[in-house]
Amino acid sequence: MATDFRRWELVARRTRRGSETEALAAGLTPEERQELAVLDLQRLVEEKEGMAPEYAARAEEPAYGVLSSLRLWESLIYDMEQEWPEQDFYMVYEYLNDLTVRDGLEEYCEVLSGKLRAMLRRALDRLDERYRAVTYEDGGAELGQYWRPLSERTETRWWWTRRPNDLPPGW
Repeated sequence: MATDFRRWELVARRTRRGSETEALAAGLTPEERQELAVLDLQRLVEEKEGMAPEYAARAEEPAYGVLSSLRLWESLIYDMEQEWPEQDFYMVYEYLNDLTVRDGLEEYCEVLSGKLRAMLRRALDRLDERYRAVTYEDGGAELGQYWRPLSERTETRWWWTRRPNDLPPGW
């Protein structure tokens, strides 16, 4: 739990003015904010189902809502661009979790309406371009040691088959 808090604290600190996430959020109309709120509420219900009742009762926002997921993806990329600053230990399983966050962003793109979908897709495309710059295609060889769908060749999404140029400490 303390590790999760520290990670969220770092994400919040790195989500700065000029970020893709904040630029997207600033450009939303009230109607678009409402559409995101509906998706976030659906996500919160899903997340609460997996929580102990005492935690579920206190949860007011989803950990993996639309904008929070975009922030997490952006934060991972920022860390990789900066060669893992402030990271004295970052397990491969944290990275795998970040890749599942990217999966969720793809799912959000599929269900959003036209203009909002296009806005999220543009922000995601810019972040993905940055991600490609700090990773290289290895066919999933590195992550296949830790993620069975890669080793079994059932995982084909491009972000899963790339390896960070520089592995973080503790990998």
